[in-house]
Amino acid sequence: MLKQLIGLGLAATLVGFGALSVFDLVGRDRHSPAAAAAAAAARESVVGYEVVAAARSAVGDEPVARQMGIDALREAHARLAAGPPEALQAVAADSGRADTVAASFAALGLAADDLMRAVESSRPASGALVALERRAELFRLGIDALLFDIRMATQTELALTRTLEVALIALAAVLLAGLLALGVHSRRRAAGGRPASADHDRSKGRALLIQALGDAITRASRSGSLAALLLGDIDLFKAINDRHGPEIGDLLLGQVRSRLRAAMRDSDTVAMMGGDEFAVVIEGVQRPEDAGRVAEKLLAALAEPFEVGDLRLYITASVGIVLYPLDGIHVDELLREADVAMYAAKEAGRNRYQFSTHELRERTSERLSLIEGLRRALQRTNELELVYQPKIDVVSGELVGVEALLRWHHPELGTVLPDRFIRLAEETDLIVPLGRWVLSEACAQAELWRRAGQERLKVSVNVSSRQLRHGDLVETITGALTEAGLDPRWLEVELTEGTLAEDVVLVRRTLERLKAMGVQVSIDDFGTGYSSLSYLKRFPIDALKIDRSFIRDVTEDPDDAAISQAIVSLARSLRLQVVAEGVETPEQLEFVRGLGCDTVQGFLISRPLPVDAVDAFVIRLDARAVV
Repeated sequence: MLKQLIGLGLAATLVGFGALSVFDLVGRDRHSPAAAAAAAAARESVVGYEVVAAARSAVGDEPVARQMGIDALREAHARLAAGPPEALQAVAADSGRADTVAASFAALGLAADDLMRAVESSRPASGALVALERRAELFRLGIDALLFDIRMATQTELALTRTLEVALIALAAVLLAGLLALGVHSRRRAAGGRPASADHDRSKGRALLIQALGDAITRASRSGSLAALLLGDIDLFKAINDRHGPEIGDLLLGQVRSRLRAAMRDSDTVAMMGGDEFAVVIEGVQRPEDAGRVAEKLLAALAEPFEVGDLRLYITASVGIVLYPLDGIHVDELLREADVAMYAAKEAGRNRYQFSTHELRERTSERLSLIEGLRRALQRTNELELVYQPKIDVVSGELVGVEALLRWHHPELGTVLPDRFIRLAEETDLIVPLGRWVLSEACAQAELWRRAGQERLKVSVNVSSRQLRHGDLVETITGALTEAGLDPRWLEVELTEGTLAEDVVLVRRTLERLKAMGVQVSIDDFGTGYSSLSYLKRFPIDALKIDRSFIRDVTEDPDDAAISQAIVSLARSLRLQVVAEGVETPEQLEFVRGLGCDTVQGFLISRPLPVDAVDAFVIRLDARAVV
């Protein structure tokens, strides 16, 4: 029976993939220019990320990583200086974007050259690094716009081929299901029911770390030596996953695991914690600086380029270091302190290590105090308040909406702004009940305004990725709307750009349900999240909000102006509304009006206002004076 199933499965495989090969040849014959151009554009977009990663290493403090960053920067610069490859030039010309693409390559190459000169001459490089990051953002937007043109041009022609491919793959999958199930069952029986080693490493990483750290503590207490825990996290790994897909991300993590193990002694323990986090336990440490040298060695090992398929990827990492018994004597205590130190390394600029210190422990104590205070505030809610920042229609000058912003009136600290406590709420899952309260209050207030005559006043509420992953966001919003009696079309939820890529299936399903209800969806802080047009096309989105960091210097910085213009162009291609936030001067207002933005908000229009002040703002609003 088993032989028959194997034969059937192999036959199905040959038939299925033989047919796929035929259709693939047909597809290549019909679509090869566009497919080649898309592949070329996607490959070249990676240069933007590589040059930024190399630049950050080049301006770091660690000598080995610094030199590797400079070498990688030179290599990326050479690719940029050569200009767009021939295939990319051809499709850019067909799309009318040849000049834009060539200019993007040249501008990013010049920025890389400026940074190299600053580094090599030991001049301050922070300004050059910021300029390069802005040029890289513009470069990304330009390549994404080109990819969008290619996809739109070939979408209809590819539909039939894709449908046939899916059907054939499904057929082969059904016929092979029995074979695969038997194969897995046989392997598990032969291995005594144990999972494959890669899955074992991923699922048992934390258990391995806890066991190794506990053993190291026991031996260090007997010998009087130190034991070190290095807890690390790959910087901006999410951007790699977003750009290249989870398969490339998993392959990269496998190489990271191998490289870390190769860099350590046999007596040291290396544990992959799942995702992009890793840990190293070192025994027999004589001095704290010995652990620092190990961290430098790990960072240098990770700074070397990774060859993943036909991609060359550059990464950095942030590492937190704790020592037994100097920073703690219990496993959970050391893990907690190492986590704090690791995030401190990230906040300090990434691609570095950070020892646990008394100052960090004090910050941890303050953090815990804020978390406990926030728990109490949620129970009483009289400490929490929503304020509302007006949004104005650029053309008519009418008040068309407000953004609900949270304020916490702490009994001892006074008014605490969201940037100080929202991240803590997300890390502890307090964001779920907090977000529920915000939605309820905002919907209730919107209905009160509607009944008072402001019938077209839309209220926007920020929703975090943690709320979305919690799984009951639609039910929470439905409950808030029902309780307030508010029509869903007067509620808008704002998501950050990065949220779209965290769980594509969940996000899309959630947004589609909200859209079916009539709730509007906008993407906040657009241009800073390293996403792409492919994500925007997948989701039912109504508006993009240009991040305030681009608006701030839009009248003085050509890069910011170009990025803002590119975002507006992309939004128009996707038939989306555009909101310019952070407008603070008449010159900025005139500029975003000229770009074609639909709505503006910022201090020029109004600061966030309490409820009573919003009513007064509506009364005194003079469209001609404001817009």
